[in-house]
Amino acid sequence: MPDEFAVAVDALVEAADGVRGVMDALRDVGEVRDIDCAASAFGEHPRLATVTAEFCDRWHDGVKNLTRDGDGIAHALESSAQEYLDSDEAARKAIERYGR
Repeated sequence: MPDEFAVAVDALVEAADGVRGVMDALRDVGEVRDIDCAASAFGEHPRLATVTAEFCDRWHDGVKNLTRDGDGIAHALESSAQEYLDSDEAARKAIERYGR
């Protein structure tokens, strides 16, 4: 087991930014349930129109859940990075105060 522990705080922040970017892109795409067309567009398969509409509704709900979870992950990464920065700052101050 290594004697040292290190955290790449910049990597945590970059990961949070990356996750936020993907979540923002998902929100910008629009809703899958907006795919709407007449049942006649599916030719001789009226059930296909129903199945497609149901799929779009489920897909929309899945994307909504994904973006909510992704936002939570980004927030957790940012919070972790800030906690490490705060701990480092507190340690630096303690060393300055007691190291003299």
